[in-house]
Amino acid sequence: MALSSFQGEFDFGVPQFRLVLHPVLLMLAAGVGLVAARVYLGRGGAVQALLGFLVIRGLLAVMVGGVWDQTTPHFPLYIAEALLVEAVFLRSRPRSPVALGALAGVLIGTVGLAAEWGWSHVWMPIPWGPSLLPEAALAGLATAVAAGALGGFVGGSLAPSAPPMGRLEHRAALAGLLVIVAAMGWGLPTSSEGPRSAQVRLDERGASVRITPRSGLDDAHFLNLTAWQGGGSVVSELVRTGPGAYRTAEPVPVKGAWKSLVRLHVGDSLVGVPVYLPADRAIPAPAVAAEPSFTRPFSADREILQRERKQGVAGWLSVLAYLTVAGLAAGLLALVAWALLRLERGRISGAVMETGEVRHEATDNNADTSVRFAATPSPQ
Repeated sequence: MALSSFQGEFDFGVPQFRLVLHPVLLMLAAGVGLVAARVYLGRGGAVQALLGFLVIRGLLAVMVGGVWDQTTPHFPLYIAEALLVEAVFLRSRPRSPVALGALAGVLIGTVGLAAEWGWSHVWMPIPWGPSLLPEAALAGLATAVAAGALGGFVGGSLAPSAPPMGRLEHRAALAGLLVIVAAMGWGLPTSSEGPRSAQVRLDERGASVRITPRSGLDDAHFLNLTAWQGGGSVVSELVRTGPGAYRTAEPVPVKGAWKSLVRLHVGDSLVGVPVYLPADRAIPAPAVAAEPSFTRPFSADREILQRERKQGVAGWLSVLAYLTVAGLAAGLLALVAWALLRLERGRISGAVMETGEVRHEATDNNADTSVRFAATPSPQ
């Protein structure tokens, strides 16, 4: 649940970052969460975690979208990924949970990613198209393998019966964390390059849009008309009707408290054209009228979505804010890693003191010495 919360903007269909981050975040949650659950809980642990996730997220979707009549939060399934994790751990001979986690990550990042790709076309607000290949496949696979190794380390540090992990496993988990951070950092930056303008015509059936220039639009990750803050949200895909010409398949709200804009994501570019924006005296920001026909330039998407952002703020202040958040995140990760290492060492020391059996055995690929033990159940 916690790992999947980072996918929130994709669940609601209003991502403010590149779409490639969606499969990356999904592979991160599946690799770490399901592998850690399988190692810690034992046989069936990944399925238990899956069932808990589906029950909670399903209930939230019913309550938010049905009972409270707000925007329904969509969510991934993780069914294929959970079954793949169980299969790897069930059929593989006993070995390091980090190695098994990485092996499970290979299947998660291929078969599991393909399953979620299909699911995105069934229920997700913005389906993954062929334009995401190959970057989503490569980044998703790398993230899944790294997340599986990291999940094996997390579960192995917590599980009472897990075999001890040596320096090689610790280094593999650290490498996995660095790969995940690199994948996230690669997917975050966006640009405002793209078409110059869009001509929009509104009628009772919806909106028609003609984009200038029209080249390069066939490789768009998504092109839609998004409306929000009027009592829900609407994400209406713009269907191609001719060269550079598109139309919505449904009417779009352009009055009252609604905010509507055309959104286009091509490559690393994420731009938009405002269709209707009400006046907001608190920001303050003027109204943008929804005329029957108009032509407006494309601009950076976040400038429209985040009209409350202050203009003229010193650049160093933004950099300082981002560095502060990054420092807090790094500190939390370091604290969690330190705690897991302490728990693992304490568990091993306790088992050795209880059984009195210690055997030194050289690791496969280096001269380091690792402690192996044969634990017996305690009466307690």
